[in-house]
Amino acid sequence: MIANCLLWGTYGALKKEPKIYVTNGIGLLFGIFYFLRFIKFAPSKSPSYPGSISQHILACLGVLIVAIGVPMLLSVSDASNVLGNLAVLFCIAMFGSPLSALKTVIKTKSATSIPLPFTIATCLNCIFWSVVGIFQMKDVKVFLPNVFGLSFGLAQVGLKLIFRDGGSKGKTVASTQ
Repeated sequence: MIANCLLWGTYGALKKEPKIYVTNGIGLLFGIFYFLRFIKFAPSKSPSYPGSISQHILACLGVLIVAIGVPMLLSVSDASNVLGNLAVLFCIAMFGSPLSALKTVIKTKSATSIPLPFTIATCLNCIFWSVVGIFQMKDVKVFLPNVFGLSFGLAQVGLKLIFRDGGSKGKTVASTQ
């Protein structure tokens, strides 16, 4: 989320579009707050973490260097194009990442790994940004990743409706507690 908001915030600033840089500035603050809380309360090692905390910090610092460096090296138009394309890739990856649990959901016949409130919030966010991107800004870089995000979110809602929060394994665990 931090890397995503850094790229979108810089893209919005280069395009002089407050809708993009203000909302992503707020998202950046929330992302940093969440990350700091995560570091404080999460166990230091877990086999389910996708990399170490220091790797995440280094990745965000790398994105920050790119977000600052690209506009210094290229024209505003070229820099916004490069950063916008990177932001689209990061955004699609971020929206699609919960689908990595697809194999587990199908195997266990339980959608407990899909957080419904987050999924609904993602769908609503993507609907709003798609509408703004298509009808107000007419910016493919804004609406394209959000159309994908909406598709991924709807797929997660579908999995949640189909598998609910437990198949036979989920019911067995719940009944023994």
